[in-house]
Amino acid sequence: MVALFVVLTFVLFIVVDLFVVKSQKKHHPAFSVSHSFQESHAMFNKKSFLLPQGVMLTKLHVWLNRINDEKVRIGIDDFVMKALGGVKVVPAVEMGSFVERGQVVFNAAVNNKKIQFKAPIEGTVVGVNNTNNEITDPYNNDWVLEIIPKNGDAKQTNVIKYEEAFDWIKSEFKRLKDFIIEQSTQPTLAGVTMYDGGNLVEGVVSYLGDEAITKFEKEFLS
Repeated sequence: MVALFVVLTFVLFIVVDLFVVKSQKKHHPAFSVSHSFQESHAMFNKKSFLLPQGVMLTKLHVWLNRINDEKVRIGIDDFVMKALGGVKVVPAVEMGSFVERGQVVFNAAVNNKKIQFKAPIEGTVVGVNNTNNEITDPYNNDWVLEIIPKNGDAKQTNVIKYEEAFDWIKSEFKRLKDFIIEQSTQPTLAGVTMYDGGNLVEGVVSYLGDEAITKFEKEFLS
């Protein structure tokens, strides 16, 4: 009986303490969450993505944009840029070469692990962006290749309609978050709270091991 009384008294003190803290609009230290990781890293969520008019997304996360009657530009999309973080993209094809749809056309290194991006169309490479900077402006300055599509058709693949693109990106963000939670040993990478809408750390994929990065390439870029 004495032991039970002591336990009940202890529980009572905790409950009273919580009510006092709540009335003062404070957070009890037992339930507080450290935000030091989030505060020191840029974050993104399903509302963070931009898509200029004219840009066509593909499920390879390589976009297309017709810049004149002949040529289209391609590059990585905003989603992959944020998922990978500060990466440099290196073309894997040369000027004048003919590329097949599904062929690897440029690469990026994440933690010294090479990941590959595939062409969403087939055609002749007529422009290569030789910038060595990290990708920060994927739809404008940081395009990767210019291609003249075979038969002039820039829609040789299943592009995502502009009006459907944002819903698709939201679903990809959710898929990425589930992937990170499944693969990561650091729960903070998937956002330690849900109060903020479930943010992710920019460059979250770079915190994973080589095996998980390979799996990311297979599931999101193929």
